[in-house]
Amino acid sequence: MARDGVIRLDVSEAIFEELADVLETKFHWRRPDIEHAIVQLRAIANQVTPSESLKVVRRDPDDDTILECAAAARSDYVVTGDKDLLEVGLHRGARIIIPAVFLALAR
Repeated sequence: MARDGVIRLDVSEAIFEELADVLETKFHWRRPDIEHAIVQLRAIANQVTPSESLKVVRRDPDDDTILECAAAARSDYVVTGDKDLLEVGLHRGARIIIPAVFLALAR
């Protein structure tokens, strides 16, 4: 959807770093494959530089980087399967929802 211009995909450098780490440690991707995926995402994403540090997600403070990006981009949605973020529900106007709900809304 981002590639087709239907949605704007907002991503910060911290999100790219976390993505690389998760792909390597959790999914055992090889480094060249990770780098290729990130290059592809950079080509379609709106790169955002958050200007503030937030302390919203109590159980997993690392998730605050997602909300920092969303706040800086003034995103309408944060689409995630992360339970700690989903528990927040709404932050600065951005609804935090699962992918299935987002896809239903985007139709």
